[in-house]
Amino acid sequence: MDLTSRKNKFIEQFMKLTSLTKIKRLEEVLHAETNEKDEIVAYTITGEPLTKEQYIKDLKQAEEEIEKGEFISHEDLKKEVRAWRR
Repeated sequence: MDLTSRKNKFIEQFMKLTSLTKIKRLEEVLHAETNEKDEIVAYTITGEPLTKEQYIKDLKQAEEEIEKGEFISHEDLKKEVRAWRR
């Protein structure tokens, strides 16, 4: 099958989609293919896409916070959670 035929087949299948989620995923892939800088490399816990640039920025920010001592240890978090249950 040549490229034009494959594109036409894809368009036909795309037009049959009824799921907004699936359409959004395909849009993200298409966008990433046309602009590598905006390539989606991860998702937040709420499902929001993260570009490579934003992901690296977030990691650097987290590392800076850790260096400043702005974090809670695993043991301290467990104690805090136990206190919630009371």
